[in-house]
Amino acid sequence: MTEETNTLSQLETSGIITREGDWYRVSSFAALPQNFHDRIARLEQDDSGIRVKFLNQSELDAIVKDMDIPTL
Repeated sequence: MTEETNTLSQLETSGIITREGDWYRVSSFAALPQNFHDRIARLEQDDSGIRVKFLNQSELDAIVKDMDIPTL
């Protein structure tokens, strides 16, 4: 398991997010760690609240490559 998966699992266990297919329902947007705010690819609000899709690491790497930003 990747570090991202472990962290997503921890957020699910703590009740901050709930998986809904490719989406995650966010119970407390304020409790979502900043590194996950930074990875939001899509955000929608419906009658049940907020749901998000996160970028995965390979998508983030592709964005950095396209922007020609040096990696650390």
